[in-house]
Amino acid sequence: MFCKNCGSLIGENNAFCTVCGARVDAETQNERANQPDMGTGQQYAANQPNAGAGQQYAAGQPDMGAGQQYAAGQQYAANQPNTGAGQQFTNYQQNFENQPFEPANFAQGQIPPQAPKKKRKKGGFIIGGVVAVAAVSSVGVLAASGRLGNFVHKNFTSPESYFKYVAENNTKDAIKSFNTGYSKAVDSFDQVTSVNGSYTVRLDAGNELKPLIGMIDPSLKDIDNASISVNTSFDDSVQNVQLKANINDADIATVNASIDMENEEGYLQIPELSDSYIDISDGIEEINDELKSSGAEYQEMLDEVKNTLPDAKTVDKVLNTYVDVAFDNISDVSKSSDKIEAEDVSQSVTALTTTLDGQYAYDTAYEMLETLKDDENIKEIIENIDEASYDEFRDSISDTLDSLKDEKDSIDDVEGSADLTLYVNGKGEIAGTEVLVDVDGQEVVVSSVMPRSGSRFGYEMKAEYEGMELFSLTGSGTLKSDVMNGTFNVSVDDELLGDLDEYVSGGDNILTIDVKDFDISDSKDGMLNGSFTFSTDAVRQVKGYKLNVEFATTKKETSVAVALLYEDDNYAKVTLTSGEGENLKTLQPSGSDTVYSITDDSDMQDYLSEIDIDAFIDDINDKCGLDIDLDDLEDMGENLDDMM
Repeated sequence: MFCKNCGSLIGENNAFCTVCGARVDAETQNERANQPDMGTGQQYAANQPNAGAGQQYAAGQPDMGAGQQYAAGQQYAANQPNTGAGQQFTNYQQNFENQPFEPANFAQGQIPPQAPKKKRKKGGFIIGGVVAVAAVSSVGVLAASGRLGNFVHKNFTSPESYFKYVAENNTKDAIKSFNTGYSKAVDSFDQVTSVNGSYTVRLDAGNELKPLIGMIDPSLKDIDNASISVNTSFDDSVQNVQLKANINDADIATVNASIDMENEEGYLQIPELSDSYIDISDGIEEINDELKSSGAEYQEMLDEVKNTLPDAKTVDKVLNTYVDVAFDNISDVSKSSDKIEAEDVSQSVTALTTTLDGQYAYDTAYEMLETLKDDENIKEIIENIDEASYDEFRDSISDTLDSLKDEKDSIDDVEGSADLTLYVNGKGEIAGTEVLVDVDGQEVVVSSVMPRSGSRFGYEMKAEYEGMELFSLTGSGTLKSDVMNGTFNVSVDDELLGDLDEYVSGGDNILTIDVKDFDISDSKDGMLNGSFTFSTDAVRQVKGYKLNVEFATTKKETSVAVALLYEDDNYAKVTLTSGEGENLKTLQPSGSDTVYSITDDSDMQDYLSEIDIDAFIDDINDKCGLDIDLDDLEDMGENLDDMM
């Protein structure tokens, strides 16, 4: 038979055309199967219309070798009607032209060696490459997002193994966050070789507060903000300090001081009042002795605490060890598809439910004590506190284990149990939990779910007793790139309010919390960034007021701003800021500078005589946009005394 694609002869055992590579389709195979056992020429002739003597000749020939087949084909072609300048013969002949004759290439029923194969189009390679890259990228994205690992554990492990996988992964994230903060706390106990840092207290006055400030003096109503900042740095044995007073974002007074503990001398300068220096060396020796004594005691205490506390790696090992024990004893987990909903947001999840009963409590407690008894990390921690007490500790563990062995038969008498359900999303993250506790037939349910749909989320945490909702925290908002914005409401059942119902009007939405730009990833690293606003309409006395707490943290600085708002207007805001501070210049009076002794009354009188107080007040007015004079300052002092 011949290829329907290029017309070349195809052997009876070939599944593909040896010239163009086309596959022999089912129809052609059926045709070949239905032919009588003939030579190749016979098969061709049998399938052709009556074309005269050439065809009959070929059909009557016995099975021939390849050379005979060629001759038969020539004879047949010579006897064909004109089909376009002998096209049929030419097509057949071209299959043999310029090919070397090798017997191995001429099996019965096959044509001579192939013509050169056509080059594959480059587009095929490009498309294949794109598909391969897309496939690899998809796997990479799945793996990076946690979906791949979750998919494998969810579909190819037991419910118990999947439960443990999910619980351990989520617990390890919590342990990591804890250890980040713990490590920073331990590092803070390192030996203090200097006192460096900056600290600022700032007050911003809103429109509601300014009238109250004006009660001290009318000229103060123009004060928008005021702050005091302290910056300290330590250079060898010299402690430098700078204190600044600021009004309306302008520095009005600066106090610079340097204390050289080694040479027991110190100086002070207030440049806005005078270029002269004040010698504060007298008394430094006594202060230095006290500082050295108290500093040594303080450092000794820090060293003792630091040596007692385990390092972060040890804490990590201990926590993970006993968390693993708790999860290893989980058994009889049921797995099902479920959906969680909160505040009009729903999400499909996998529900993993297990029962924590007396047997679980017994097995977990026993295994934890067995592990605890031989835990080298625990041994190191206890011996750091009191080396002699470890043996006593280990003996008490052994006694407790013996008691548990004696009580093993009574485990079945324990009636209380808790059903724990984890709701797991496609990434393997716990999107919700539910704990149902049954004690003497009375049910208490505590649940928390946070479904997500794209960047939107809903949240609901509640506690129920016998079907009655005691407490709930509900909310919704957006969560993009780990930054949360949303609103939450707290509701409490009226019966729980008790005597508070005289002050709180109703238990629904007694507290509203607005969250803005809260960075969850930063909080895991021990840094708080975001704003939280608290308000209520349920308490008449504070209706209309809001309390805003804003955190701003970087590696170098931390600030907390607490603002009281009324009808969304800023009443007052207090901001506390701490940071690394700046390296300050040490005060070193030259021989031409004037220096006054702080312990010499005559010197201090001379120093005060240099000060032009009117010029100082005028400078404050110019910098801060105020209009005050010396009389105003005296009146302020009297008014403050009266208010106190």
